[in-house]
Amino acid sequence: MTGPSMIHDGYMATPYGVQIKIYRRTDLPPEHENAWVFDVEASALLAGIHDPAQRRRFAEETARQARPGAGDMQQVRLRLEDFGGHPVPRVPLPRPDSPLYPRMPAKDLTPVEAWVTGMMDHPSWHERAEFFIPLIVENMAQIGSEHDLLADMYYVALDTIMTAALEHLGEQEIACIEAAAFYAVSMHGEWAQAGQSWLQPFRETWLRDWLRIHPGFVAFASALRPALGLPDWLGVG
Repeated sequence: MTGPSMIHDGYMATPYGVQIKIYRRTDLPPEHENAWVFDVEASALLAGIHDPAQRRRFAEETARQARPGAGDMQQVRLRLEDFGGHPVPRVPLPRPDSPLYPRMPAKDLTPVEAWVTGMMDHPSWHERAEFFIPLIVENMAQIGSEHDLLADMYYVALDTIMTAALEHLGEQEIACIEAAAFYAVSMHGEWAQAGQSWLQPFRETWLRDWLRIHPGFVAFASALRPALGLPDWLGVG
């Protein structure tokens, strides 16, 4: 017996900075709740299983438990923790005690509003990070390579614009690595603490991988470290 026919129909972001392939069943209309599926490897990534060997073991155990026939995946009962997985962390994001945007001079609002517009045009945090990082790199390029007092002030000013833009989101929790990274380097101490709290358990796994492929963010975090007292692990890719 063969299963339903499927076609690759795009990607979906996970909370850990990687994307997974999603497939559409051709025997169901696109609006059907079961029309969109992903494979076992993707399930392991969504479960936060970082070690490739553990993901293979997860796939093997899934196949062993699944019985042939329709609805076989419903028979699988696995503990994610047995494979290094875990539920998605959700860290509360408090309202800042002293928002920046209402206190900014009128001349500084134009770049903030431009960042806000771009941010709103990229509704997922995966897309938003891909918007933010080139913009930050472009602005940092205006400073040059010297790390003097003037440069440090420019980095803080850039971070102030980013933080003021983030205030427009009104988010109440952090639930993915991209959001955690940007809140972790924001000007609000309570936000920075929340972001770093989300990231800390993944310093040697998902965060290390994410920083490696986002050197622009690493440079930004490293430049902010003297002014904000950021931990060393946040700026090492």
